[in-house]
Amino acid sequence: LALAAAACGSSDGYGGPAQVLVLEGRDDRAVFSSAYANPVAPASVEAWEARAAALAPAVRAGAGLDGDIGPGIATIQMTRQFGNVQIIDLVLEGYEGMDIPATLYLPVGAAGPVPAVLVNGGHDAAGQSASYIRQISWSLSSNGIAALSFDWLGMGTRFAADQRHNPMGLRSTLAGLHPATLALFEPMRAFAYLSSRPEVDPTRVAVVGQSGGAMVSLHLAAIEPR
Repeated sequence: LALAAAACGSSDGYGGPAQVLVLEGRDDRAVFSSAYANPVAPASVEAWEARAAALAPAVRAGAGLDGDIGPGIATIQMTRQFGNVQIIDLVLEGYEGMDIPATLYLPVGAAGPVPAVLVNGGHDAAGQSASYIRQISWSLSSNGIAALSFDWLGMGTRFAADQRHNPMGLRSTLAGLHPATLALFEPMRAFAYLSSRPEVDPTRVAVVGQSGGAMVSLHLAAIEPR
């Protein structure tokens, strides 16, 4: 809100002077009134592809994620099997050493590498333990498709009432991070780990999500070339 006020007038909305954000040599008022805020839909397939090719690296760079994000270090906590599904509880290496609790579902007895789906949960206090996350992950794996779910920062085992939605974005900003940095780094790390598993065919990895997880899934589809 303060940034919007700064773009529109002389006050920051809190009684202070307006602050002008400089982006690519233009202040925020120019950016707000430009094609960044009012894009014209490309008129051809080629124009769409060119726009996508330009936006993907820009989104990654803007979020501070333009470097390679590999699978990182994974620590297995527990392995168990129910019917034709093997469930592996593990911890992935998160942003700057944070832990990402995750659960890998693998079909048992597959003849070779299988397709896989990264399951991005929504903004839910239950995190990956939410019934709909467990259900879709189990259903995929029992039908021959590997699945990986994880707890976002502030969700599930990492939940706190003051860490959802806007407060998390605000804290990222105060810490000098773009709000998208953590929101995208963790699923990108999970995607890289899932793709690296020997049981998985890395050319057939998809993403699915609900609520905030759907938003992240759209971002991954746009910026992850695989």
